[in-house]
Amino acid sequence: MAERHASISRTATAEKNNDRLFPIFQKNLSSDNLLEFATTAEKLAGWLSRDKAYYPKARPMILMLLEVRPHRP
Repeated sequence: MAERHASISRTATAEKNNDRLFPIFQKNLSSDNLLEFATTAEKLAGWLSRDKAYYPKARPMILMLLEVRPHRP
């Protein structure tokens, strides 16, 4: 039982971390700075390569991140 509790705790912590990272990813993916965009796109691609990235709460944000376009003045 303790192992299950630890797993749930790790999952909750990971989701909180992702909640903090998603806005940063959004900002960087909408940047005109090519290096910032490319670095963030690579990180996002790596994150999306893992099945556990697709938990229900993350799915709408994943779609939003995939649709982000660079900000043009």
